[in-house]
Amino acid sequence: MASLCLRFSILRWQPLYLRSWESTASWLCYYRALQEGPASVVVPIDKLSILVTVAFSALMLREGVSGRYLLGIAGMCAGAVLMVIG
Repeated sequence: MASLCLRFSILRWQPLYLRSWESTASWLCYYRALQEGPASVVVPIDKLSILVTVAFSALMLREGVSGRYLLGIAGMCAGAVLMVIG
């Protein structure tokens, strides 16, 4: 019975452990990108990660995307492009 409880406990915390490793890897890649390229290019690309979140929520979770929502996303994309080219 004790091993069953221990196994349940490990499985319960596994997503948290995986997320912590993913977050660490993400920050390491971010800082490496800042070392390799100018911050004026790296930061806007990093901020466009919201597009992945929006695409995932719309396609996988079937969340609704309103016109206002799309307008905000378009504004974010336009701002990021302007930061990179400007």
